[in-house]
Amino acid sequence: MKFSKEKLPCWAYWASVFFGVLSVVLLLVNVSLSSALRSKQGGVAQRQSAISTGMQLAQFDQSVVKAIAESAIKNNDSQLRSVLSTEGITIKADPTADAKSTDKK
Repeated sequence: MKFSKEKLPCWAYWASVFFGVLSVVLLLVNVSLSSALRSKQGGVAQRQSAISTGMQLAQFDQSVVKAIAESAIKNNDSQLRSVLSTEGITIKADPTADAKSTDKK
């Protein structure tokens, strides 16, 4: 079947040309928006991963600082206390914990 301009009314021919061009333009817009969205999703995934890793490291750091502080209290280590204080961490010995540990000995 051969397409010819004579079989269609003038307005139908131009309407089909218009909608054909419109569909190509919309296809190009869709492709560009989807590629932009994909790149933004990659950035969001990286930030989410960094936040998750940061939370895990914060928990680890907290446990390390707690272990250092407990060691400083247990061994009465002034150097460890000074290291912690220079980092802005103040430690207080729990007198009830000391009394309980001496009672068990």
